[in-house]
Order: sequence, then structure tokens, then C-alpha cells
Amino acid sequence: MKYSAVIWDWNGTLLNDAPASLAAVNHIFGKMGVPLITESQYKEALDTPISKFYERFLDLGKVDTDLLSKQFYDYLDLHEDEIGLQPGAKETLRRLHEAGTKQYILSAAWNDDILPLLEKYSIGAYIDGVFGASDREIGSKLERAVEMAHKYSFGGRSACLVGDTYHDFECAKAIDADCLLISCGHQNVEKILRSGLPVYPTFEEMSEHLFS
Repeated sequence: MKYSAVIWDWNGTLLNDAPASLAAVNHIFGKMGVPLITESQYKEALDTPISKFYERFLDLGKVDTDLLSKQFYDYLDLHEDEIGLQPGAKETLRRLHEAGTKQYILSAAWNDDILPLLEKYSIGAYIDGVFGASDREIGSKLERAVEMAHKYSFGGRSACLVGDTYHDFECAKAIDADCLLISCGHQNVEKILRSGLPVYPTFEEMSEHLFS
């Protein structure tokens, strides 16, 4: 294993929650009388911060964004049994842990949403640190990435960040880490390819490369 640390994005990378997130968005749009969107539209519009996504479909000046966020997470809470880890994720985490590789989560999601799920999916023992948000605004992760790198002395390509969006590539670049990207999460492959990096269609294919 060439890396001393692997930094995981959470939503869409370890957690296979993109289908449920699309369903949550369409549930909200349906209640508002806004046209529903397809998976292709969702993945093409997905951006950071999340307000950039919503402004593609809504006039945010006329929308209570706090209510929008609450409705989104209320829907996910009601449908949590439809969400799980990406195929192969738990096994990959276990193998890295047994190899002595440190593993961290860098996420735009709220820490309080992530931590219980680590125990639910029995992967908490594999994770050495969680750098999530202090709210549910789903904003940039760049500052937390730099904070993490300073705290754990990442650098010189000793770490690899794994994610499912172009923003994950931006975070990796900010801390001089390698980056592996998958297209089975929240963002479409066309946006992710702007990174200039290979993009793996499944988590399992990415994992094979990670261990190669």
C-alpha cells in the first residue's frame, strides 16, 4: 500500500445515498409544484455549495432555504433503510485498517449525521478521524481539508483522497494529496473529468486501483 493515509468523502463515496437524495429532492419539488428532475439532471446540476444546485431549479429569493434543508433531511430520515454503503466499501475499509493505513472522513455533511452511521454500519473502528461540518448547509470542504492536513502532517503525496465530485479533487489539490474519483455517486462523469484524472464507474473498480 503506497499511502499512509486515505481520506474518504462520505456522501456518494462511502455512503450510497445518491438515489435517496434524488428522491428527496423530487419529493420536495412535487410538494412545491416544481417539475421533477431525472437522475441525469440531478447529477449534472449537483454542485458545491448545495445552493448552486437548487438555484438551477428554484428562485432562492422566494424559498425558505432552512425549510428546504429540513424537508430534505426529514425525507432521508424516513427512508434511511433504503440507504447503505457502496458495494465493497466495508471490505475496503477493513483491508486498509488491517494494513495499518490511517483513514479519515472529510465531508460537507454534519458531523452529528455521520457519527451514528459509522456505528450503524459497523465501520467506526476503521476510521481514525471525522472532519464533517458543524451544520447542514453542505458548503465547501476546503478549509477542513487544510485543517486536517496540518493536524496529521499530510503532504508529499503520502495521502490519497477518494471522492465522487470535482470539489473532492479541489480538496485533494489543496493539500497536495493524490486523488481517486468515482462516478457512481452524486455528480456526473463529465463534471468530474474536468479534474483531468481517471474516473472509476464503481467503488469496487476504484478499490482495485487503490490497492494496486
